[in-house]
Amino acid sequence: MTTRLFLFSIAVLLISAQKTIAQTPKMVNDNYIYLNSDGSQSFTGTFYIAEKFSGNYAAVANINNGVVKWAYINKTGQFLTDYAFDGAKPFNNNMAIVKINKCFGMIDSTGRLFIPAEYYSLTVFQNGFAIFNKCGNPKEYGYLRMNGSSLLNFTVNKAFPFDNNLARIEKKDLESSAMKVAFIDTTGQIIHNDWFLSAGKFYNDSCLVTTEDGTFWFHLDGRMSKITDESLIINCDEVFTIVEDQPSYPGGEQALMDYLHTNIKYPALARDYGIQGTVFVTFVVAASGFLTDIKILRGIGGGCDEETIRVIRNMPPWIPGKQRGIPVCVQFNLPIRFVLNDEEKTKE
Repeated sequence: MTTRLFLFSIAVLLISAQKTIAQTPKMVNDNYIYLNSDGSQSFTGTFYIAEKFSGNYAAVANINNGVVKWAYINKTGQFLTDYAFDGAKPFNNNMAIVKINKCFGMIDSTGRLFIPAEYYSLTVFQNGFAIFNKCGNPKEYGYLRMNGSSLLNFTVNKAFPFDNNLARIEKKDLESSAMKVAFIDTTGQIIHNDWFLSAGKFYNDSCLVTTEDGTFWFHLDGRMSKITDESLIINCDEVFTIVEDQPSYPGGEQALMDYLHTNIKYPALARDYGIQGTVFVTFVVAASGFLTDIKILRGIGGGCDEETIRVIRNMPPWIPGKQRGIPVCVQFNLPIRFVLNDEEKTKE
C-alpha cells in the first residue's frame, strides 16, 4: 500500500510539473504571454513578440524607442540571452541563427555566439555543414564546419547541401562565363578535380555529366564512360504521370527559372509582330534524368514554339522522378511565358 501511494505521489508531481511547461504564445492587451494547455499562464512576463517554442527555447522580442530587439527564453521563462539580436530564428539541433545589424551568426544552447555574425546568409547545419555567403560578398558561397572554420579554400557561386558525403558546387568560368559544376567531399576536395558543363545526381556511385566532348557516366573512382547511344539512357517502356517523388531540375525551381532567363532568346519574328503569350511544352524525364519526347501542347507561333523546344532540348539532365524509391520515366508539363515590355524582350 505504501508503494502504491508513493507511485501515485510521483504521478501527481509529474502532472503538476507538466502544468508549468510553457505551451503557446497568445496576445493579451497588446502584448504576448505564454499559456499552458489548460489556459493558465505559464510564467510571469510579457513580450512585444513571442514565437512558439522549438525544443526547449523560444525567441521573444522587446521594443524600446521604436527599436525591436530579440532574445531567447527557456520553458520556465528564464532568459537564455539578453535582448541582443536584430533577428532570431527557431532553435534547430540546439543551435539558432541570429541577426546582428545586417549579418547572421549562430548561437548554441548556452547562448554563446559560436559562429560570428558576419554572414549575409547562413543555413542551419545539415550533415555537419552550413552553407554561407559573407556580408560584402553576397554572390560568393562556401561551407562552414561545426567549429566555425571554412571547409573550402575558395568560394563558389552556388552551393548545395551535402548528401551521402557529397555536395554539388557551381562556379562561373572566368574565360567562358559559363557555369561549371563539380562535386566535393567532406574534406573540401573536388572529386578527381573534375568540372562539368552540367551534372545530374549520383545513383549507385555514378552520375550523368556533360562536357565539351559529350555526355558521360562519371564514377566516384574517377572513371568517365562516354555515352555514344542516347537511346540507352532515355529508353522508357513505361511513362508515369503521377509519382511519389516528382522529377526536378538540378538546383531546384529557382535554378530552372535562372536557366530559362539566361538561355531563351526572344525570336525576332515574334518581337517584330508583337507576339506574346505562354507556350505549354511537355516532355518525358527519363529514369536517367535525360529529357525525351519533347512536344508543344499549345504554342503561340512567331518562332516561340521552336525556341522553347531548343531550350528544353539543351537542358542538363534532371533529377529523375521516383516511384517506391526507384527512378522512373515521368511526363512533365512546363509553361514558358514570352512577354514584350517597351520593345524589349523578357521571359519567364
